[in-house]
Amino acid sequence: MWEVFEYVCNIFVGGDAQRVALTGVNDTMLDMIVAFSGSLVTSIISSFCKMNKLYVE
Repeated sequence: MWEVFEYVCNIFVGGDAQRVALTGVNDTMLDMIVAFSGSLVTSIISSFCKMNKLYVE
């Protein structure tokens, strides 16, 4: 999460603390953010379904 925080802050502030320009970290960071977002959405939906007993046994 810290790396994602640094990456997002660098975008807003315009810095390059992770040396994105030199190392090409941009693609990897975007992949990590999308994967984390997908897992978060899946967890929320799964929890909602379990709490409301909308799952099939």
